[in-house]
Amino acid sequence: MLQRLLATLCFIAIVHTVYADQVISINSPDGTIQLGVNHRDNGDLIYRILYKGKTVIAPSGLGFKLKSPDQLMTRFQLIGVDSSQVDETWNPVWGEQKTIRNNYRQLTVKVKDTAGVTIHIVFRVFNDGVGFRYEFPSQSKLNHFIVEEELTQFVVTGDHK
Repeated sequence: MLQRLLATLCFIAIVHTVYADQVISINSPDGTIQLGVNHRDNGDLIYRILYKGKTVIAPSGLGFKLKSPDQLMTRFQLIGVDSSQVDETWNPVWGEQKTIRNNYRQLTVKVKDTAGVTIHIVFRVFNDGVGFRYEFPSQSKLNHFIVEEELTQFVVTGDHK
């Protein structure tokens, strides 16, 4: 009886570990902004943003509904994660500043939806904000597409400046 209970508990622990949510995080270069991307075990992809430890964007979903081909893209398999950091300056042709500093940390989350379409979500975390974009790399399963609806959410927690 005790062996069966231990075996069951071990099985539950292994299954929970295999299917547990995966959380990927990255901070701004000065550490004041934290971005967290949560790949849930059901395939949902959620992001959140904290500023000085306070939530400014609560957990918010990512995804698309394509019109052509007719496809809902809200459940994903995580296939890769890359990160990098950039700290460079450049000189604008005109403007008030002679040089502009471009300083951020980048997180690229590579996912595949249930139909096998690959998307890269590229997040850039600066000292004063966060930006992200979706990239659809060249692939045989998606040569041409029309976006019917972007399902990206922005659950803002207050009237932030």
